[in-house]
Amino acid sequence: FAKANVVVGLNGAALSNLVFCRPGTRVIVLHHPGRLSRYFYELSHTLGLDYYYLVGETTNKQKPGEYDSPYFVNPDALAALLHYAGVDFQ
Repeated sequence: FAKANVVVGLNGAALSNLVFCRPGTRVIVLHHPGRLSRYFYELSHTLGLDYYYLVGETTNKQKPGEYDSPYFVNPDALAALLHYAGVDFQ
């Protein structure tokens, strides 16, 4: 994480390693639609990181309170977000 210019990851404990990023690192967090969290936004803000997020879409009908249902991230939406964040991934 210390040498990364961009970090893309699922919302979860592994992103705690953002504490090792340099200020200005772009962070893109992928969220489960039923499990949105401000934790990594607040951590990124505190560390001077550029935070972006994308909410996935469920693959089936999600019941209220169901947080572990399958979901997917639309590749076109992710590409658009990367472009918006100024990430050259081609």
